[in-house]
Amino acid sequence: MLKIRNTTLAAIILIGGMMLFLASMAHYFIGFRIIREAMSNDGTGPEVSELLNIIWIFSSVAMALLGIWGMFIGISIRKNLRYTKKQALSLGSGITLFGIYGFSSPFPNLHLGIFIVIGLFILVPGLFLSKKQGPYH
Repeated sequence: MLKIRNTTLAAIILIGGMMLFLASMAHYFIGFRIIREAMSNDGTGPEVSELLNIIWIFSSVAMALLGIWGMFIGISIRKNLRYTKKQALSLGSGITLFGIYGFSSPFPNLHLGIFIVIGLFILVPGLFLSKKQGPYH
């Protein structure tokens, strides 16, 4: 059986976290301008427009924080901390499932397929992490 070191798995998860963080930057700096233009062209009212702006900013911040969390998981795996496998599986599963839902919804957003890729970068290595019981800190 192929044995993969935890440091290799940690590097892959770290890359997934970086990809999500960079996607959050693109989401904010590129997408925010596009969504504002679309709302102004559609004649969206000021209340709805402001609410959508706040939601867009919050989702960008949440994506950035999830990416940072993924990077911390990758770093923590190198220290063989005991909770990292569960965190990698949780974060990877959530991002992958979100990507699958967005990609296959009745009104598909094909660009959400990137979340499937990012989620798998975190989920799949998490499945192969060592089961050794390391310290909590």
